[in-house]
Amino acid sequence: MKDFFDQVLVPDHSFEEMAKRRPRLGNKIGKHMMQAGPWTGINETDLVKFFNGSRKLPSWKAKDFYRCLDILMDELKHEIQPEVKTTQERLDNLAAAARISAEQTELLAMRNHYLAALDEKDQDHPDFGKYKPRNWFHEDFYYSMRSKLQDIFYLIHMPNASKADFDRQTFDIAIDGYSKAAEQGKGCCALLNTVLLLAFHDYLNRRSSHALQWLLIDTPLLGFDEGVHAISTSMRAGLFDALKEQAKDQQIIILENTDHIDELDFDSNVNLIRFTKNRHQGHYGYWNDVYDITETTPLR
Repeated sequence: MKDFFDQVLVPDHSFEEMAKRRPRLGNKIGKHMMQAGPWTGINETDLVKFFNGSRKLPSWKAKDFYRCLDILMDELKHEIQPEVKTTQERLDNLAAAARISAEQTELLAMRNHYLAALDEKDQDHPDFGKYKPRNWFHEDFYYSMRSKLQDIFYLIHMPNASKADFDRQTFDIAIDGYSKAAEQGKGCCALLNTVLLLAFHDYLNRRSSHALQWLLIDTPLLGFDEGVHAISTSMRAGLFDALKEQAKDQQIIILENTDHIDELDFDSNVNLIRFTKNRHQGHYGYWNDVYDITETTPLR
């Protein structure tokens, strides 16, 4: 206890009452009294007894103790306790951070566990097989395609029309078991591609609620005069008859070179537009009032 008060008592906290009873300057301090510090002139034996509680502290000495005790309590209230509160808040924040860190570690462990489980699940079925859209067609699709192809071939006067078929493997036209590319020239292949497109579009119109109500075909007679089996005029006329027949319930747009269709007869059901690159005949181009800047034809 004495050591404690020795540490906390500063000159401003010296014992006033005890100081009055200290020996005057020049007087000798008794050998049994404290020789230095705030307890100077106090009997050390009495001081021990006071601290141990074996002797009651005189009132003149108690005043100094209570006064110092009040000073210490005031320091405790205004200096030490705020520091304790601040330190406690810091400890609480550290504890909360530690809890959050522990929860984060647990969540990461759960995430890794589930990811590993999903990886194992994927490894159980590494190959789900390729998507094969042809397998989703109804069985009547192949019958309908073969029947429509033969109807169009009869209409365009195609030789061996009864031997035409729709091959499941190539998803294309076959004539007497042979692919069109193996037996036909470039022009005939172009015609057969158009026939295939018409047949497929007819099937969609009858079976699908999302079928387009228009069809665009680019140069169906491209290269018609090439190859061993050239396309006759009657076949070309028959093809356009098939196009006009299917165009009764929808719009069909054909882009074709005029030298391939000059001898064909078109009725009122056909709207023939000629692109001439001439400002005074037909249509100059696809866009109205758009001309080639190099064009030298004078304006009227």
